[in-house]
This record gives sequence, structure tokens and C-alpha cells, in this order.
Amino acid sequence: MTFCRSVLLLLVSGILGCAGDDYFFLRHKGADMPIWVRGEPSSKLFLLLLHGGPGLTGQHLQILGGFERLERRYRLVYWDQRASGLSQGNAPASSVTLGQFVEDTALVIGLLRQRYDVRSVFLLGMSWGGAVGTAFCADSERAAMLDGWIDLDGTHHEREDLAASIAWVKLRAEDNITRGKRPGRWREVLSWYDRHPVIDPESGAIDDAEETTHYIHLDEAGAYLYDETVKPSPWSWKIFSFYGLGQYSFFAESLHQVDVYEKLDLDELDLWSEVEEITLPTLVLWGRHDGVIPLEQGEKAYGLLGSEDKSMVVFEQSAHGAPLEEPDAFSGAVSEFLETRRRDH
Repeated sequence: MTFCRSVLLLLVSGILGCAGDDYFFLRHKGADMPIWVRGEPSSKLFLLLLHGGPGLTGQHLQILGGFERLERRYRLVYWDQRASGLSQGNAPASSVTLGQFVEDTALVIGLLRQRYDVRSVFLLGMSWGGAVGTAFCADSERAAMLDGWIDLDGTHHEREDLAASIAWVKLRAEDNITRGKRPGRWREVLSWYDRHPVIDPESGAIDDAEETTHYIHLDEAGAYLYDETVKPSPWSWKIFSFYGLGQYSFFAESLHQVDVYEKLDLDELDLWSEVEEITLPTLVLWGRHDGVIPLEQGEKAYGLLGSEDKSMVVFEQSAHGAPLEEPDAFSGAVSEFLETRRRDH
């Protein structure tokens, strides 16, 4: 570890850390991937989080209210996947595959068992993390490493998710026009989709540049947060200390996200058959107003699940960010699932 990185980690611990925090790295196939374990030191139940993106960071999730509440009872594991967030090294393009992300996940779980007295391990994947978790849990040998799987607004089929997301924006645009909310702007958006289908109707190919514009429209339409007022101010002490003083994840995350999209081809992502293979106890969590991966996709995933022990919770006041928008409801649903399936008592 370099001197600069050591100083940064000390700074993180001093500003944001608490007793029982542990920060270390998994080094594998050219990637140094940071793992931050936080929460109740006496707990033998570990909840490993698979962040979104791909290319984003898991480190910032600990500032969201839903995860903060879970830390009061359990050990939460914030891990940055290869080519993502604060991960380092020089991972070759050939290693940036869904299969490699799955292999890395197994190694993280193994590393946790080496370092701690682990009695129960649960996996929670959000958005892109839902794809990684689904691929992981579909294999019976890997699934045996876990006590349960939590799918939070997870992606399972790139084209279907994107098509549903486009339809969601169009409906939101029509609704805004009807209600007189910036009707001129939303007519422009509908006209743009008429000229730019994003997904070619004949070949099914996804135009990357047009998909980028679609995500701009998603953000404008409120697809990520149902209530923008819950979003923390960038000048709040928590946000400033995390991004401005404690970590450099905003810049690293931005660079990594561009890089990982160039290396990881998601156009053919189709995990519906893998969903059917999952027999682990599974909790599906979804925001009613999610426009990124609309609720219909979550309901399809729930219906296809092979597990006999499955349940689904829909958050009525959330879009793509229930841990931020409804922290009490989110942490309550997760805790109930963990408590009835844990093996560490």
C-alpha cells in the first residue's frame, strides 16, 4: 500500500469511521478492490452489498439512512467491484465480465470467513448489483455460501429493462403535458423518442449515444428519486466530509464508470433463466415509482423465482432509491427477512 493511500484511509477512518470498522483490499486478477466492513462489532451476521452501475461505488452507501439503520444490528460489507468506484490496479479488459464479477463475489465471502467469526451471510444487490447477485445465486454451489438473497431494483434483462424504462418516460411526459407541467419541454422529449428509438426495432441493437440521452431524460423525469427533497445537500457535513475530505470516490467513480462501460457489453444481458434457478430464500424489494428499472420488471423477476421461500415488498414512496427515500421501511423489511433466516443465534 502506498503512503498516499495509507493517509487517505486514515483520513476516512478519522472522519467517518467508528469502533469496529475494518478497511482492507481483495487483490485478484489485476484488481485491488476495497472492502469496508462497518456496523455492530458483536454481530456474526454479515450483509454483503453489491452496488449499482456498473462502475459505481459501494463505499458511499453507508451514508444512506436505510443502511445506517441496519448497521446498528448487523455487519455491513461495502465492497467496490473491479473497475468500479475506488478499486485500483490494472484489471485487463478480458477480466471485466459478469462471470468475473461473480467469481470476485465468492472470493469476498471467503475472505470474510477467514477474517471474522461469520455465522450468517446474506447478499444484497441493487440495480446492476442485482445482475451480479442473480448470476451468483443461480449456481447451487455458490448459493450454499449464503443464507439468503435480497434483490433491490435489480437488472435482469438489458433490452427489456431499457424498453420498460423508455415507456416509463413517455408515460411521465404525457402525464406532465396533461397536467400543464412544462408541456413544451415534454413534447420535445416525446418528439426526440419518435426520432431516436434507442433500441433498433429490427435488429434490437442499442445505440449507446441515444441511451445516454435517454438517461438524461430519466433523471429529468424523476426516475431515480420519487421525492427530490430527500436528497442530501452537497454542502451538508456528511456529504462534504465523505466526498470532499474522506474519499475521492466522485472522481474515481466517474472515470471508472466510463471505463467499465467500454469493457463490459451488457446489450445481450438476459438472466431470466438464472432467476428461475434460484432456490435460496429471496426477498425482492422495489420502488413503486422506479423509472430506471420499472416495477413490472421486478414483478416478473419475482414470478420467475424458483425459490419456495420468497417474498416481495414494494415501497410506495420510492423510485430507485428506497434506502434513501424510505429508510425505516427499507431497513424494517430487510431486518425482518434477516431475522427469520439467520443461523448465527
